Amino acid sequence: MCKIRNDGRLAEVVRSQDATARHLAFYSKNGSIKEGILYERRVKCQRKCGRALVTRLSIGARALGPGRIQIQVPGRPNFCTSVAYQKGLSESKPGKKVSTQPTNLLEIINQQILASGPNSVPIWMKLCLHHPTLGYYSRTDRSNKADPFGKQGDFITSPEISQVFGELIAIWLISRWQAAGCPERARIIELGPGRGTLMADIVRTFKSIKAFNDVDFSIHFIENSQFMRDLQEQKLSPFNDLNGKVCWFDRIEQVGKVDDQWTMVIGHEFFDALPVHIFQKTPMGFREVMIDINNADMSPTDKSLRFALSPGPTLASKMLISDEHQKLPVGAKLEISPSADQIAGQISQLLKSDAGGTGLIVDYGADHHFAHSLRGFYQHQIVDPLSRPGLTDITANVDFASLKRAMYPNIQTYGPITQRQFLLSMGIEVRTKRLNQSSSSTEDSSQRLISPLGMGEQYKFLGFENSPGHLSSTEAPREVYPFIAAKGP
Repeated sequence: MCKIRNDGRLAEVVRSQDATARHLAFYSKNGSIKEGILYERRVKCQRKCGRALVTRLSIGARALGPGRIQIQVPGRPNFCTSVAYQKGLSESKPGKKVSTQPTNLLEIINQQILASGPNSVPIWMKLCLHHPTLGYYSRTDRSNKADPFGKQGDFITSPEISQVFGELIAIWLISRWQAAGCPERARIIELGPGRGTLMADIVRTFKSIKAFNDVDFSIHFIENSQFMRDLQEQKLSPFNDLNGKVCWFDRIEQVGKVDDQWTMVIGHEFFDALPVHIFQKTPMGFREVMIDINNADMSPTDKSLRFALSPGPTLASKMLISDEHQKLPVGAKLEISPSADQIAGQISQLLKSDAGGTGLIVDYGADHHFAHSLRGFYQHQIVDPLSRPGLTDITANVDFASLKRAMYPNIQTYGPITQRQFLLSMGIEVRTKRLNQSSSSTEDSSQRLISPLGMGEQYKFLGFENSPGHLSSTEAPREVYPFIAAKGP
């Protein structure tokens, strides 16, 4: 709470949502608050810190400009916050009051914010999606053990709509395997495999290709949810000859680089769920969007969350904002995912071997950064991402241009092109006609995958490849069907 006298003097500051600074009172002595001047005073308070009792704590207030002050606990930057005493910049545009159904995870997030200050968006996303027991992909209290995919979940993916999707991806992988000289040993790595439906369709198609039957290949899943691992194992159980050839890893860096296996990498709707930092440009420079407790009405029962701007530069804003970003106008927002770039770089390292390899990233996004794409999915509806922590899927659009920069120059990238372009070029219409003889619903499902008003345009395919023996970055890039070759990021 911040009360300002009519003459502009700071009368009282109470930072009630921070446990450390709770019920602190700071009174200005004389004179108006002036911009850029730090006012400090030691105040009495009581709080428990382990077994010790802190009785004094120095806090400060700095005027940042018209209608805005900054409250800071020296030595504890996470307690630094800004308070608007007029209509100012302390809240980002999405910072309206959100109706949030309380969950156990919401309580955990609240306690963390009270203890150490507002969370960055990546920290909040990791908690919501991957908390060991309450995260969206790992929670153990799902009703009827329902997973988030499919009609009974919160969203449905392309492999769940039609088997043709996985079959055509498998055909593309086979074509690249043949172009590489039909290596005798291969492995396929899938990031975020979901139920395992896509991999099951790929394996089934591989086994229908006679030339691939003698290939010694293994499957590597990047999945940290035991619940999802069980679903994936169940989905692959009909393939008895895969026993001992399927393994799981929590992170892609745990997968070893090899020189005697041709590597295939698939990332379908994986990168959109990776944490993103969000920044907003203000007259004072870029500020990071944080997650704070929504206590605008000072209600002790309101534990919902809100977006709020950091009062000053953060480590992330200092490291991730480039000179190009500085050209954006005041008020502009920017979503950046260093996690996505890091994983893209790790993929390029896996393929940078004597054996070589290829892969596809399939996701919604475009060849540029985004500003307002963070959203939640709940029961097939787009919802406020702050609502129902642990019960709502949280995603953001993928910046494919950034992924390509992270992969270059280790491997060549191709695209992105739309899902519609890829599937039509790979023969979805011909395959659908053949399947229609046994299933009347196949055509409708396939049309949904290539609809120009839906999935066909929203989802993009990015191809990448490194030929056996290291394709030099100075060589002319080859055409890779159905992509248009593009040298460099």
